[in-house]
Amino acid sequence: MTTGFVVQNNLISPDIHANQFEHESGLVHVNIHPDSMRNIDNDKSANERYCAVIFVKTPVVDDSGLAHAVEHLIFRKSLHSPETSTLFQLTSLTDIKINASTWDGLTCFHCTSQDQHGLETALHYLISGILFPIITQQQLEQEIYSGDGRGVIYRELLGYQSNADYLTQVQILRGDHSKHKIYCHGGVTDCLQQLTVDSVTQYHNQYYRSDNIELFTISDHPDELQKCIAPLLFEYQSCADSNAINKPFSCAKHMLNQDSNPHNEQTKHSVYTWWLDFKFHPLFLNQVNDLSSMVSKYGGKLNPISSDTNALNQFALRVICSEQQIDRIHRMLYDLVPASIKDVESVNTHVPLNSKYPLGIKQLMQLHSRRTREKEKEKEKERTDFTDETAYLRQQLSLSPSVSGFAQIANPINKLQTQSNGSSNSLPSRKNTLCKPLIENSVHVCIPPHNARKRNWSTFSLIEFDIPVNISALCSILDRQYAIEALPLGSRLLINTSEHLPCSVVIPDLISVIEKSTQCQQPNIPSILHNLHSELGQPFVSKSQTPSSFRIINSTDLKQSKHANQIRDNVTTLLHTCNFNNWLARIRIERELRLIARIASFVIGASATFLQPRISGECYSIAALYCDDSDELVFYSAFDINTNQRKNSTLLSLTLLAKDDAFLSNALILAKQKVRRFYQGKYQILSHEQLKDLSLIVTDLYQLHDLEYRLNEISHHTLAQFLRQISVLASE
Repeated sequence: MTTGFVVQNNLISPDIHANQFEHESGLVHVNIHPDSMRNIDNDKSANERYCAVIFVKTPVVDDSGLAHAVEHLIFRKSLHSPETSTLFQLTSLTDIKINASTWDGLTCFHCTSQDQHGLETALHYLISGILFPIITQQQLEQEIYSGDGRGVIYRELLGYQSNADYLTQVQILRGDHSKHKIYCHGGVTDCLQQLTVDSVTQYHNQYYRSDNIELFTISDHPDELQKCIAPLLFEYQSCADSNAINKPFSCAKHMLNQDSNPHNEQTKHSVYTWWLDFKFHPLFLNQVNDLSSMVSKYGGKLNPISSDTNALNQFALRVICSEQQIDRIHRMLYDLVPASIKDVESVNTHVPLNSKYPLGIKQLMQLHSRRTREKEKEKEKERTDFTDETAYLRQQLSLSPSVSGFAQIANPINKLQTQSNGSSNSLPSRKNTLCKPLIENSVHVCIPPHNARKRNWSTFSLIEFDIPVNISALCSILDRQYAIEALPLGSRLLINTSEHLPCSVVIPDLISVIEKSTQCQQPNIPSILHNLHSELGQPFVSKSQTPSSFRIINSTDLKQSKHANQIRDNVTTLLHTCNFNNWLARIRIERELRLIARIASFVIGASATFLQPRISGECYSIAALYCDDSDELVFYSAFDINTNQRKNSTLLSLTLLAKDDAFLSNALILAKQKVRRFYQGKYQILSHEQLKDLSLIVTDLYQLHDLEYRLNEISHHTLAQFLRQISVLASE
């Protein structure tokens, strides 16, 4: 079968080798072989060996968040994935991770998997959504804005705008009426009502074309990826002559509320902006603390320096001050330009590398930025006559700054207008249907082979703390700051002390490390929920309560320490709380139920019944998580319009899910498969003998044959009974 892809060239640099292909529809595919990823340690990236990032150029023409809206709708429904729960099923019942980000001028969709098959499944889902989304009025109201306070994006932006600093930045962007202003590419709450099915559809047709898409992958078999997506590309080509595909997008800006004050009425301050070429962005970012201090010395305030750019590839240097202060600040900024500026390059497309991105995704984004930068070098030379970078920067800073004010953002709707007597308007009613790719996977159990590149830990140290600590966060810090290989084992820490390591392992003062890290003092749940978790009697350390000691057990001493294991008191109650925007519930899980609790969290997260508040637009997110470090099953909803009733609707959804034998049977197969892969991927650096010894202390750590025995004991009836038990706890 012909795929329509042809090899264009090989991209070679000192640290990477990649092949570039182009499909006859115009889509460009750049693939990197996993073994050439020298900038990423193989052991650390083993679970991210297969990655993909899809880049789409999406210009921002106003503050309505149009590009952001299309990004969300692509995940919702498509011709080949018509169920709104497909995304959540893929991420909850498999090891696939899928996400996206919209920036100024660029949208990135990215996914990772532990194997080729998973990457193909994720790519087929993404390409189908990108080329064939289903955009209707109902999808618009549920995913963007309904007019009564619902809409996923509306809830998301409402949460962001509740932060005073974020809101100030939105007011500054909206208050700027200059010709080459930077727009709010994510949108603003009082602008979303401007979006219509027609405007969203036209924007999609104009920019989500195959010849405007670049696919970057890490895979052993790029040809298999191309076979997977080629039918979708051919299908798109066959539709290319239809009016729906070729209808041009009208770039006319939406008529938005742009009222702004020329200055802050309380402080009489205005916003003064200099537009500077993005090549100078690193220069100002590196000395932002000194700049901020000097601006403050003259009575002004330096606005955070963003990486967003306008249509001329310029970033904004903004100062908030009075008219009387601006001249002195302007002179100071001009005088700070160094006498010689070297080694600056123009970067046309800047991709913020969020620390939460997997390592492989970061590598692909960096490669894309490098490739784009090289293409733009010649254009940059043609665009300017300046060869003296210092003179070029001073010329831009010598111009008078533009003056703007703070826009007024309309008061948002934050509670259901039709809600009466505190009752919920949206009780769970959706049918649980497993999406087609997962039905196929449920009969194709695939366990990845042992990764020969990973060397077993010949010796290690097991560390126990006297109070709970976020072990996953601690492992990341030890890796990043001390180059120490560590592994979380529930509430314990395992450190590699093998003799084959380049240098001997020196364990740092872990108490000091924990005291300095807020992450180590909080559970593995979204940070906006940490305060709620604390209200329920958080077991984690705090500034006033840090571990006073820890115990180290070496691998040679494990057998003698089998009685050291301490079983925590079994707690069989559900605790819950909420605030204006968020809801949280947690259940401490008994030792015997930890495995089924983990499985249940996967199945619940894939259930359309449980997900209904998210699908209908009542909240930004809703989830069920099993937390190893605290032995808890956690439920939460974020940026929720109906927090007071979320416990009741969740209770009802679990009750209905427990009765759905067909869904539980199919989902359980996949959840078990995910657990098997989790255990094999996590513990393959330990020998069978080491696992046996560790299991004497870590009660829910199993050897693979023991794990299989435990999994076989869990049927869909057992799972249904567990869900009913949770429902009973929740109703008490």
